[in-house]
Order: sequence, then C-alpha cells, then structure tokens
Amino acid sequence: MIAKTDFLKGGDKMSALQFSVRNFGTFASARDERKAGKERLMVNYEFEFYTENCQGGPVIDGEFYQVRQGMVSLPKPGQAVQMQHPYKCYFLNIETADPELQALFDSLPELFSVWNMDEVIDHLQQMMLLKPVNTLHKQLRLQSHACSIVAILSRCGQNKEQSDRNIFQHRKILVMVDKYMRSHISEPLSLKDLAKMSNLDPTYFHKLYTAAFGATPAQRLLRYRIQKAKTGLLSNSVSLNDLAEKCGFSSQTYFCYKFRQVTGMTPTQYRQKMLTQEKNE
Repeated sequence: MIAKTDFLKGGDKMSALQFSVRNFGTFASARDERKAGKERLMVNYEFEFYTENCQGGPVIDGEFYQVRQGMVSLPKPGQAVQMQHPYKCYFLNIETADPELQALFDSLPELFSVWNMDEVIDHLQQMMLLKPVNTLHKQLRLQSHACSIVAILSRCGQNKEQSDRNIFQHRKILVMVDKYMRSHISEPLSLKDLAKMSNLDPTYFHKLYTAAFGATPAQRLLRYRIQKAKTGLLSNSVSLNDLAEKCGFSSQTYFCYKFRQVTGMTPTQYRQKMLTQEKNE
C-alpha cells in the first residue's frame, strides 16, 4: 500500500510524501518461536511498539535495547537486528524513498518514547481489523490510519522549542489529568474541570495538552470512551444503552453515531465481527 499525500498551502501544491506499508500486526516471541531470535538485515524501517515492560527487546547492530511500556524501537535500513526473548509488540514496517521521510526516520533514535502510545495502538488495531485489505475502501482507510501514525511519529523528531520546554515543565500534571480522564470516562468532564485539576488557565491548559498529546482533551476523551466501548462490545450480555451510559455518552443514539464516525462500523457490526473472529481462532 502506497500512501501519497499532497499538502496545500497558499494555493500552491507542496511536494507529495510517499511511503509503502509493507507489513503490520503483533509479534510475541513465545508465540512465534521459530522467527524470534534470528538476525535480520533491515531493508525498510520497522517501528515496534511496546505496550508493556519486557525482559527482552531488540539487539540492533549488536547493542541490546531494554524496552519499557510506551517505548518504540526503530531498526533502520542497513542495520542488523535480532530480538532477545521474551518480548511482544505491535509492529509497522514502512518502505519509503521519500527524502523528507527518510530524513525524519533517520533522525529518530533506535529507542524512544511516545506520549500517545494508546493512539498509535488504536490505529494499528483498526488496521488489523481491515485484513484482508482487498477493496479500495479498505485501502483508503488503511492509508488514513498509517498516515496518522506517521504524523504522531513525526512529532518525536521535531526540534525542541519554547512550547516543548513548557510541556516538559508541566509533564507530571498533564499525565495526571490524562490518567484521570481515562479512569473517569463515564463522568461529564469539561475543559474547565480538567484545567482546574491542573491549576492552569483553561486556554493555556488546552494548548499544552494538545501540543503534548497531539489531540485536544475532547478528542482524547472520545478515544478513551470508544476504547472502553470496544471492550464492552465483546460481551453479548451488555446492552448498547447500558454501555453508552458506562462510557459517558448522553444517549444510545449519540453513542452509535460517534462509534461509527470513529471506527467506520456500528457497535453491532463491530461486536459481530469481533465475536466471529474469536470463534474462528
């Protein structure tokens, strides 16, 4: 799949960015014992996303990198890589000849952290639901999710400016507010309430939070609510009305509308697809 994006600015078309998604999914050393531990010479950029602490991790050009939750490892073209047991991760393999993207990816270290790992994983999970990618609609949706992940990763390669220093100074409070949002999604949470928790002016809090996480508080809260809804939909015993209330939506109708807007499926369609996949595994 080749992603090509044209950016318009001032009526002039800027150069298009191009990359191909060669592979994506999940990997666990215990599950894929025959593949794990073998040294590979990378021909593409392979981003590996860790959602939990691992005793193992990547060995890139002979150097072992200890991974932790929220980290990304990045073996690059020309590097030798093998994985030390035990570990598991999500991965995204990207091929690109675009000099801007190559410069961006090459500027990233072999191991780094991302604040909004949950957003990356959500995009990858949505990509996995599209398999097999055998229609134009699926290809376009896959491209959209892949471009979103690349955009998140691009923030990790930006130069530090004054706004970045301000984010760092308030990092603990921003993370605290974000965790509070995640654990209280059934409650009505306004920007004013969240800013009060951080002891910051609402406008300044909104600016810092958005810069730090790449999404507004409202966008991120919606993402948390949809994630909880996805988990709840794995059970046939939970009604859509009860699930909507538990996930902080004002009504079942609004819940169904937002769920379809985010995932491209109704809650019922998502439930049926996931339960069918579970039976077939």
